[in-house]
Amino acid sequence: MAPFAFFEHFGEAQGVTDRVRLIQQDHQGYLWCVVPAKGLLRFDGVSFQAYSSDPEDPYSLSNIEDMLVDHKGLIWLATRTGMVCLDPVSGRFSNVASRTSDGFFRLLEDHNHRVWAATVGEELAYFDPQRDSIVIWKSKHSQDGYTGQPFPENQFGGLDCLIETADGTLWFDINNRTEYGVAAIDPRREVLLHFPFQGFLKNLPKSQTSIPLAMALFSDEKNKCLWMGGYGPGLLKFSTETHVWKSYDLNPPRQNDPLNNFIYDIQSKNDSTLWLATETGMKVFSTSQRHWTGFNPHPSQAWEAQKAQYLAIFRDQAGTTWFGTDKGLSRLDPYRQQFPKNATLPDGFQAQAIAEHAPTGERLFAGWNDDGYFWVFAQHLLTGKIRQAKQLLHFLPYDVASVHQIYIAPDGRIWVLLNRGIGWLDPATLRLTIPDLPIANNPDCRTPNLWPRQITADAEGNLWIATFGNGIVRYTPSNGQFWRPAELPIFPGGEKCEFNECLYSVFCDPVGKIFFGEVGTGLEIWDRPQKTRALFAPKAKNNRSFGGIVTKCIVPDASGNLWFGTETGICRYLPDAPPDSAFERVKGFQETVFRIVSDGQGRLWLSTPKGLICYDPRLNIWKKFGEKEGMVLPINEYTPLFCGNDGEIWLGSELHFNPSNIVLHPPAATPLITGFKIYDRALSLPTPTEQNGQQVFPEIRLSPDQEVFSVEIGTLGFTAPEETRLLYRLRPDDPWQEAGAQRTFTFNRLPGGRYRFELKATGANGVENGRTAVLPLLVMPAFYRTVWFWLLCLGAVGAGLYALFRYREIQRLRQEHLRLRIARDLHDEVGSTLSSISILSASALHGVQKDLDKARFGNIGDKARAALDSISDIVWSVNPENDSMEKALARMSAYASEMLENMGAELHFEVGNGVESLSLPMEKRKDFYLIFKEAIHNCAKYARAKQVWVAVKKEDNVLIMSIKDDGIGFEMGNTEPGARSLGGNGLRNMRSRAAALGAELQIESAVGSGATVLIKIPMK
Repeated sequence: MAPFAFFEHFGEAQGVTDRVRLIQQDHQGYLWCVVPAKGLLRFDGVSFQAYSSDPEDPYSLSNIEDMLVDHKGLIWLATRTGMVCLDPVSGRFSNVASRTSDGFFRLLEDHNHRVWAATVGEELAYFDPQRDSIVIWKSKHSQDGYTGQPFPENQFGGLDCLIETADGTLWFDINNRTEYGVAAIDPRREVLLHFPFQGFLKNLPKSQTSIPLAMALFSDEKNKCLWMGGYGPGLLKFSTETHVWKSYDLNPPRQNDPLNNFIYDIQSKNDSTLWLATETGMKVFSTSQRHWTGFNPHPSQAWEAQKAQYLAIFRDQAGTTWFGTDKGLSRLDPYRQQFPKNATLPDGFQAQAIAEHAPTGERLFAGWNDDGYFWVFAQHLLTGKIRQAKQLLHFLPYDVASVHQIYIAPDGRIWVLLNRGIGWLDPATLRLTIPDLPIANNPDCRTPNLWPRQITADAEGNLWIATFGNGIVRYTPSNGQFWRPAELPIFPGGEKCEFNECLYSVFCDPVGKIFFGEVGTGLEIWDRPQKTRALFAPKAKNNRSFGGIVTKCIVPDASGNLWFGTETGICRYLPDAPPDSAFERVKGFQETVFRIVSDGQGRLWLSTPKGLICYDPRLNIWKKFGEKEGMVLPINEYTPLFCGNDGEIWLGSELHFNPSNIVLHPPAATPLITGFKIYDRALSLPTPTEQNGQQVFPEIRLSPDQEVFSVEIGTLGFTAPEETRLLYRLRPDDPWQEAGAQRTFTFNRLPGGRYRFELKATGANGVENGRTAVLPLLVMPAFYRTVWFWLLCLGAVGAGLYALFRYREIQRLRQEHLRLRIARDLHDEVGSTLSSISILSASALHGVQKDLDKARFGNIGDKARAALDSISDIVWSVNPENDSMEKALARMSAYASEMLENMGAELHFEVGNGVESLSLPMEKRKDFYLIFKEAIHNCAKYARAKQVWVAVKKEDNVLIMSIKDDGIGFEMGNTEPGARSLGGNGLRNMRSRAAALGAELQIESAVGSGATVLIKIPMK
């Protein structure tokens, strides 16, 4: 039988358009393949990227003969035109200097990190770092390894294979058309030993060609030998200790096809098995048993090995094995090899029920085939010895040939439940006996007519059988009778009815409850001690109701929980909960569950039509194993699921596994930052460094004109990379976001500052792999977005405002100086002149005799004094020292006191709160004072008042001044000359000044009632 293997294939649809001849892995983890039509392909687990040393010539690497990844991580490429070295991090190619004009064919790095190369001209060369060039190696002497005689002058010849053993010896093949074999070089002694096998060739079978051109050489350190293959000789073994040759023909029995012996590559599968890449497919050779098996591809099974020419084999760092074929690339992922078919029973037998019989120490497999034969195999658990038996079963033609259960009863009897009928199995002869017994309380039914589905025992040792069509049947071992319950408990609603006649499953708990898994009605619980029954069915929008209407199985786990498999998944019984919420459904899948077993870790394993499911109740996580996970065994309702006493789980007789060794979720792939673009122009990313599990790139600085940029991401991993989830963020404080299928992120006009584009990966179960890719970014903002620009603008505005303030202050000071100068000039020049006139007119009056002259001089004095008063008012108003309201109030009070005192009137001058802190400009102060002066003048000259009240106060933002007297008053409409009226110049002057102030002026008076002048000035 061919070994089980779940292959994944990558061909033209995935970007591998031709044969894959060579496979290597670099230090970053990328897989590199040599494809003649493409040159080099790099694979990250998801996509392939083509590389070429000459961007103008896509086929410049099409003649690669060998590939090597050295200890520094550089990739050496041997071509027929020279040696090329590739730095996989930067993607830069460089030609390696050589002191030979030949091309190169094979590469090897020894344990001293010296790179060796076999030339096309059949010479051995190595790279000399001191000369920075490849130089030809010369041996001191060459001899036959068997005889010690000098070997012919043509000392190499061929050099198709090159390998190093653990002791540092270099081995290569001999192929000089006259001698075939292997040669050994000790580089320290520089001695060349030849081990030809010319005589050995005569003993090869006819199916093995007589021209053994070597293509593969593998060192088997455990067996101290070399394995060699090539064009025709089959598999050859050369002992490095005894120097003895052996051959193994790879032809199938009774066939003679030389192509089966064409071997292109040899690699170790394990310590005792080799992978052989041959012309006719992949073969597995057992070095201990000395025989081989091949894969027989099936066109309908995409996961099987391809029918192809296999050229290369490579095992990567994670244990995944890769195969290069003429149809592309294939992969064997260990994660997908966890459920190998490992049947030990004869081909064609399909077990339908499994059990373990402790008294005989055997595992029992039973199946009823379509041919009518009932088969039983008994395999001893320790020795593996197998017994078998078959017998012909005669039932009705429409009976389904199936076995539902093998049950070991408490008394040791082995029960077998057929699709129709129930019997006992003899452990010695493995023969089945089907009794023909009546069913109590149902005389029309006998045991051969039962359709049993499941059997279980209660605490008293009675057996309860769930049947399809006859409900529940009890078997009492003490009297050997089958019996149906006659008296049934009444349902809570008072209804009395029989149990459902169609049952799939049954279970008895330790306290006497019996659980019936019914068809169409869900689950029924019969509490025998309490003599009660309860029926449970799913209810809409109630996740605490029962899970389905068809209960396939009922199974307890190691913790004592009771689980039910239905057509919509599984649910758990909660015995202490109220009846309307007595079950807990498992969310996440709604598959039909055929069978359930519990492993030693408390996990449940479920067989479903779409695969095997593992559910962990403690973590509330589940995993489905289908074809993508390598679980390719088809599952139906007849496929048994069984957990043995050794903890192994059997799925049918073809597949069994240890659940503790199963990896539920593959590790997350490594997150990668793969590219960086500014607008649409790609930039080379700098080389990253490792910092505490992070792959950190040097900071990239972006100028203001590079405001649109893109970051390209990917993953690196070969174990189920489709289950990896990528998360990213731009700032350390940002929440992580799902990348989904997006692999390019474009950012536009980011504010200036430092950013850290971070990328991490999690597996399907949410567990991170501990690695993060980090790309620091420094975004330089445009000058108009920088802080210094706004500070400069703020400073400029501040300087402008300060300049304006200083300008206005200078202008104000200039105005004050001007006002002071005007006041001094008026006071010194005009005021002194008018004062002199007034004094001279007064002096002249003393000597004037005539009344006319006195009147004239008196008039001159009055006019001069009036002008002097006006000049004094003007000087007072212009002087900036009098801008405060306090100075104005003092002048007003002094003027009113002097004026009214001479007339015998009493002045009452009141100033309200906040008035003295006010300030009136020069123009307004002058008009305000002159209105007041005019009003006081009227009180003193015309009113004959005894009392005058002056009040100045502030209300809200208004200055209010009122002047009231108790004089004779006047008639508001009387404007005759000489009458006490303000209708003349006095009133007009007051109103014009009030208008200039923007104030409201009110004058009230009546004859004999005094007068009131009120002015309201708004203050801004």
